[in-house]
Amino acid sequence: MITALLRRWVANKDSPDDDSPNKLIYPLEHAYTPAELAFDALKNADAAAAGVLIRAANEAECDLHLALVSIEETGTAEYTGYASRRRSRWYRDRYEDDEDGYDDDFEIGELIERTLTISDWRQPDGSKPAITALPFEEDELCPPGSFDELEPDEQHFHEATGNEGATFERTYRRAAFVLWPRTRRLAVIHQAGLGVTLPYLSDLAARWEQSGESQASPQWHDAHTLAGYMLRDWPASRGYYGNGDQVICMVASLTQLRDTAHLDTLLDIMPAKWMYHGSENEALTRAAGLLLPQRASELVEQIIAWNAQMMPGACAGLLARIGESDQFGNSPVLLHPAATTLVQTLTGQRTSARPDHFLPPDPITPSLIEDLLTALARIDAPLLADLVVGHVLAYPASFDLDAIVVPAILTLSERGPTVKSASVQRLRSAALAHLRIRIAPPLAPPPDFARANPILCRCAHCAGLGRFLVDPTRREWVFKAAEKDRRHVESAITVHGCDVDCATSRVGRPYSLICTKNQASYERRVRQRKEDLRNLERLESVPEQGGLPGAGPYRVNVQERETDDER
Repeated sequence: MITALLRRWVANKDSPDDDSPNKLIYPLEHAYTPAELAFDALKNADAAAAGVLIRAANEAECDLHLALVSIEETGTAEYTGYASRRRSRWYRDRYEDDEDGYDDDFEIGELIERTLTISDWRQPDGSKPAITALPFEEDELCPPGSFDELEPDEQHFHEATGNEGATFERTYRRAAFVLWPRTRRLAVIHQAGLGVTLPYLSDLAARWEQSGESQASPQWHDAHTLAGYMLRDWPASRGYYGNGDQVICMVASLTQLRDTAHLDTLLDIMPAKWMYHGSENEALTRAAGLLLPQRASELVEQIIAWNAQMMPGACAGLLARIGESDQFGNSPVLLHPAATTLVQTLTGQRTSARPDHFLPPDPITPSLIEDLLTALARIDAPLLADLVVGHVLAYPASFDLDAIVVPAILTLSERGPTVKSASVQRLRSAALAHLRIRIAPPLAPPPDFARANPILCRCAHCAGLGRFLVDPTRREWVFKAAEKDRRHVESAITVHGCDVDCATSRVGRPYSLICTKNQASYERRVRQRKEDLRNLERLESVPEQGGLPGAGPYRVNVQERETDDER
């Protein structure tokens, strides 16, 4: 009878209309600790049931395990009886070691969280399978409602603290038989979530690759089936600060399996499920290499269209990695739609495909320019490169010459073929002009103690600071005042970057703020000059398109100025 019921259950699992549970949980009559949990240690009716189920499970092609079922609940609690929210110290001391008396003073309120898990697995032969804790559903209990009258094994109440009210925690534990159809083993493991399935899939992929077997092997089929469950139920993570390591692990396993069908699915669902974080570029490049070039380019464009506005640097990196792969060596034009989407989004001609903008976009870095212009040079898209450079030079507030353009052009100028493109040469010329203009004025230390006065505040204290700053004869100013006034003046000096060092003298009352002029601005200009000279030399040593290195008279003057500055 039991065998027939199990066979019918297994057969129905293949029906698309089946809504029966993936596993069945049959609680045991006796209580067992994890150390006592074993088929050969079962008592009385539990042992008899085990004998029947072992035979029936084998005949019905089911896996049978013995395991520990746990239910953990947390929620709010309420004080009852004569105890109030302001219970006396005496009452707490009287009952702190009397659990029964203490718990009687509370009653269960609202249930906040309920966690149902199965762990401590045992097989009929006494072995312990490599299965971690799995979740379960109430409808998997057999018979239904078998836990309804179960008494908790542990129950604790916690008094209100601060702004939080009283709470309770309770745990139910029960040993049980757990069955599932052998054909549904992977579906059951999938219920444990990505924390379990990703390492399991990675292990399957590694063992299949080491076996040298074909994709017709059972091991590959298991990996393919599990990957299908995982992709179908992959959680969407709104916002792009999700777990990129999980995606990388999934991509790596599918690439190792050479599972092109699921790689196609993965790349296809990445945008809608917010699975792209930027760290996956190398893994995605290897994965795309297994797909047909036309399909790979379509999927890359889809990822870029979704993420270009929020992560332009990451998308540029993806385009650069894909562009340098052999896959598009003979057909770079296939990547033009993806490149066009990225450039148009960057320059504001196209809006993002993402329906949300609740997070700020990634900051612009030199690598955005480096990767994008490198990619455009590789796929032979000079018009798009010109559009990028024109946008960069037109918006210096976003693409700062010192922080973005100069570092980017220095890297590009040392990348061989990329430097020959007209767009890179145009950006290089702008960087050279910027450096030469800043180097041109003579650099000398201040001739006296006069310093710039950038202070905007017009209070009496800041007015006194301003007079001190512009005075060519005064090096030190002693400001004796209350602490709030001293803090105000010191803050003004810090915020406006004045060439003044501050120290507090605690002699007498009130204390004094000692302000001493320094040459910080001049020293910053000296450091900037040396950096500019180094960068100028590096840029001038790179040939212009079709020309020679810029080692003319200006470079000699630069070297002479550097020597003068050092002296």
